[in-house]
Amino acid sequence: MYKIKKLPKSQIEIFFEVCAKDLEKFYKEAVLEFGKEIKIEGFRSGHIPEKIIEQKVGKMAILEEAAEEAIRENYQKLISENSITPISQPQVEILPARNASHSDAGGKLALGDDLEFKIRVFVLPEIKLPDYKKIAAGVKRKEISVAEKEVEDSLLWLQKSRAKLSLKNEAAQKGDFVEIEYSSPQLESGKIYKDAFFLGEGHFIEGFEQNLEGVKDGEEKEFTIKDKNFKVKIKSVQKAELPEIGDEFAKSLGKFENIEALRQNIKQGITMEKESKETGRLCAEILDKISEASVCEIPEVLVLSEKKRTPDLPEDQIKKRVMNSLVLREIGRTEDIKVSDEEIKEEMDRFLKQYPLPGRQAGDIKTAENQFDAERLKEYIKDAIINEKTLKLLESFTKN
Repeated sequence: MYKIKKLPKSQIEIFFEVCAKDLEKFYKEAVLEFGKEIKIEGFRSGHIPEKIIEQKVGKMAILEEAAEEAIRENYQKLISENSITPISQPQVEILPARNASHSDAGGKLALGDDLEFKIRVFVLPEIKLPDYKKIAAGVKRKEISVAEKEVEDSLLWLQKSRAKLSLKNEAAQKGDFVEIEYSSPQLESGKIYKDAFFLGEGHFIEGFEQNLEGVKDGEEKEFTIKDKNFKVKIKSVQKAELPEIGDEFAKSLGKFENIEALRQNIKQGITMEKESKETGRLCAEILDKISEASVCEIPEVLVLSEKKRTPDLPEDQIKKRVMNSLVLREIGRTEDIKVSDEEIKEEMDRFLKQYPLPGRQAGDIKTAENQFDAERLKEYIKDAIINEKTLKLLESFTKN
């Protein structure tokens, strides 16, 4: 028997009563489990009489184990049957036994008496959603365009990535590929950084790279820019011979008939990347607007949990992330979004193949599996897939 009582701040209290007969059943099971673990001369494991086990272990220790299992089983059954989603560890309190004279010193457990206990736990809060389909329909996708300069910049990057480098014994000039070490007392207390780049395109603070022109391999130079004192050592200077951009260059990169085919391929790639970013922006805007119009009391336990994961985020952003997560979950539940076992397995295999582990070959799933709790990983991936499907559904409600 149980009763559920709602408490403030998304907490519930559950009162349980396990009758004496059921508690005795759990007691017998606990005796059997202890019997498998202990060894007594003259008895086979698992065939030790109950009275001897009680003498060896102690009745109260067995009763406490029985009560613990009774609490665990009843709690798990209740949350499953009532579709309750706990978001914190349950706080258990065993209530005083009625037959206290036969109980332990605390008066909470006694054979022949009912086991009464209560559990307090934080659960997912109730959320009042707005008309999220209407909100989504009002969010507009931005038009995607790719400028010719973007294509040419990517083409130049490809050209430089295929450059032939050769050491030169002359001073560094703009366009040379240089390797450097540099430090500054004003940057992480003089930490030494390493970098390599085409001189003039390293995107350092203005004036930094100009100071390296004319410096030879192995030489050091000190200079000051905007109140920062830099010490730079040139590790190597290499001359870069760039391939000519043309049909032959395009063919060397893959199955491209000519340079125009390569340009089209680059443009398509940039377009896809921009479309992906825009989809992300669109979904984020939709979810933000739905969350702003939703009504929900955010449990403090979720805020504290998010703080541990993202300690550098401001309080308001943390609450926003928690709210968005709750709203997305509720929309997924409302829309009855499902995930098949095949989808979960496919995503788990993909995750495990890509998970970096020292000393294993790429794609070695078995080695990676040993690093995770399989059930927790499964639930994590299931939730991630549901969230992704829910966002795609919200995106489909837009009118563009």
